[in-house]
Amino acid sequence: MASGLRSTAVRGAYTYEAALQLLLGGTGLYYHYTDQGAFTLVPAEPWPPSALQSQIAEFSPFLGAVQSGVMAALCRRPETRPGPFAIAMQFRVGVSGRLESLSLLFSAGSGARDSAIAETLAQVALAGAPPEGLPQPITMRLRASPTGGRDECAAVR
Repeated sequence: MASGLRSTAVRGAYTYEAALQLLLGGTGLYYHYTDQGAFTLVPAEPWPPSALQSQIAEFSPFLGAVQSGVMAALCRRPETRPGPFAIAMQFRVGVSGRLESLSLLFSAGSGARDSAIAETLAQVALAGAPPEGLPQPITMRLRASPTGGRDECAAVR
């Protein structure tokens, strides 16, 4: 969806939401929060919100659970624990709640880490099946944490 799109750099002191709006301005994309600090990009549509945006809002609790499950799994192993690397992945959630058809969209910087991430995520099983009509595949990106930055796993139970 974002392939080939360009944006201008955002410089200055902005709230996260304001910076995101500036970053996405003119791209034809908008965002929808799925959980605290997590969002999904959607095609921008004129106000009022489109049926797609309303539909995605219906799935927010499930998508938040997906993010929590992925983070909990990654935080359990030292080699997959989020830190000084970024990663993007795409997967489907099967009727059993398992992550399926996992694809790393770019390397985390190490073949061994990539393999460990794929192996770890293949074991993720959510509490239930995805809601009917959930658009799939799901794309998720984890950003690199700056050295000495916030521990992404501190809040994971």
